[in-house]
Amino acid sequence: MSVNYQDFLIDNALEHEHGRDKSFGRICSFCSCVSNYGKKSFLSSSKSVFRIRFSEKYNLGKTFSSGAFSTVAIATEKYSQIDYAVKMYTKKFFDLDDVNALKNEIEILHSLNHPHIIKLFSVYDEPETYFLVTELANGGELFDRIASKHKYTEKEARDISRIMFDVVGYCHSKRIAHRDLKPENFLLASKDNDVDIKLADFGFAKRLSYPSSLTTLCGSPYFVAPEILLRKRYGVQVDMWSLGIIIYTILTGYLPFQDDDRTVLYGKICKGKYILRDEDWRNISTDANNLVFSLLVLNPEKRLSAVKGLKHKWFENNKETLQTFDLKRATSNLKRIKRKKLTLKSVGYSVMFLNLKTRKRLSLGIDSIQNISKIDEEEDSDMRYTI
Repeated sequence: MSVNYQDFLIDNALEHEHGRDKSFGRICSFCSCVSNYGKKSFLSSSKSVFRIRFSEKYNLGKTFSSGAFSTVAIATEKYSQIDYAVKMYTKKFFDLDDVNALKNEIEILHSLNHPHIIKLFSVYDEPETYFLVTELANGGELFDRIASKHKYTEKEARDISRIMFDVVGYCHSKRIAHRDLKPENFLLASKDNDVDIKLADFGFAKRLSYPSSLTTLCGSPYFVAPEILLRKRYGVQVDMWSLGIIIYTILTGYLPFQDDDRTVLYGKICKGKYILRDEDWRNISTDANNLVFSLLVLNPEKRLSAVKGLKHKWFENNKETLQTFDLKRATSNLKRIKRKKLTLKSVGYSVMFLNLKTRKRLSLGIDSIQNISKIDEEEDSDMRYTI
């Protein structure tokens, strides 16, 4: 269902009128607020209810990341002294397509309400900048936390995986495909909780009008599903492939598909030729093994869904059993990657990336994808290899 942003934001503000900040008088603390500047503002209307600027409500703090077209920083609400994260987009680089892409992201975030999804609280549309104020997750990235552990068992990996299945299943129940699931997009809420993870970055997310209705080439190379690379129509099942990659990696400490040559890498993904090291998998339970390889299935129709996955035997195993499976090799592998600076981050190697200069999906490595020879998916569907 499409959202009229104006009415949605204004109606919610009026509904929660009792929660407005007395210091500013016009903004609800518990829902979205909009600063309506400019006749062509994509969130503005003739009603022009809100006239407050971002700087009147928040103080900017530490910058997390900064690029040519956007910056992410801490924003402290002046009245409550609560810290949030704010993503700031420079408007001069936006055209109508860029605005529509941002509009789509905002619509999707506003439609989601889950304890393990980053919440979008406020959107400010000002003359030179768009401000998106979100929940702050300052516990760091999931893989970094795992790599820092002195003791790490399959029980911990199972608990994290269950949350991932739950949050992805929630998105799919809303007909939303995230399309860019990867470790960097699962953030820890705090430094003292190892399983309170938050799914972030819905820049590639899309609501499906019908099953397998998507065609855009997008994602990150080590986590992208084969049907995307093969230019087939696809649906929410692409997220389950990516989830399989992530869970494989938190169990072993390395990625199942690896190659410095992207053409070779994409060929391995399309043929399902993943790495299988006996010395690692012999220390992982049969149920975990079964779950992972039920996700890394080339045929999306046969791939495990989030709903069925949550009923998998692995999630029913008692914690005493899973605590006997020590995953110290996984932490060792992740530490080695970190030490050698062979980061798992794939921002610079995206199959597609969100160019904030134009907000369009542009191809990175498109030649590599076009060079993939025609692949008989049935022929190598169960092929594994070892290194």
